[in-house]
Amino acid sequence: MKLLVMNVGNTRIQYGIFSDGKIHDIRYFPTKDLLSRKKLPFLQDPDCPAIASTVVPEARKILKRKNIQWIGRSSKLPVSLKKVDSSTLGADRIANAVAAARFAKLPAIIVDCGTAITVDAVNSKDEFLGGAILPGRMLLRKSLNDFTAQLPLVSISQRKPKALGKNTISAILSGTDLAVIGSVKEVIAGIIKEAGFKKCSILAVGGDAGYFVRNIPGMKNGGGDFTLRGIAACLDSMS
Repeated sequence: MKLLVMNVGNTRIQYGIFSDGKIHDIRYFPTKDLLSRKKLPFLQDPDCPAIASTVVPEARKILKRKNIQWIGRSSKLPVSLKKVDSSTLGADRIANAVAAARFAKLPAIIVDCGTAITVDAVNSKDEFLGGAILPGRMLLRKSLNDFTAQLPLVSISQRKPKALGKNTISAILSGTDLAVIGSVKEVIAGIIKEAGFKKCSILAVGGDAGYFVRNIPGMKNGGGDFTLRGIAACLDSMS
């Protein structure tokens, strides 16, 4: 059986076809195009069932008439949410926790590097322990541009900047990129201490994962299909 798997994020929709235990043909579609109700290339086959997660409530409203199962805290899941208040827990974080429980060596910390960055932990008992949410690199840049009179919007760079910026642009690079790297390191260290992990997997996923893997020792790339695999893994529990 083929299954359409979708992860509807703030900036883009990641989708692919799940069959034979793998995610195939992964593609991306701008979330803004969905919200403006443009033609959706991934929903052209009415006979293909779909399972999805979203952190964009309006997207779910637009897609509510489609043949889609949505994962959330009320779904029957292969990971326990009893350790946290799940009333406002995002479906993307649930999907990552499920993927960690099914496919990662536990305990694990999952760093999802998107518009926002989430850092979450799953212990060896398949229990989601919670985590942190912080702005991603572009979100920090946009906040400086939006809420100041003269600071420009600086594009994303894949280089780790030096701390001593020599002009405004390089100073913004230093302040945003080094701040995010340092924040993620601090959160990971805090989780390891509070959870009592003696050893754990640290996985980066999401569109900006490569940048953090290069700049945080011990972090590994969880793969571009990590969250989609977590969403697909919910199907057996929900059915």
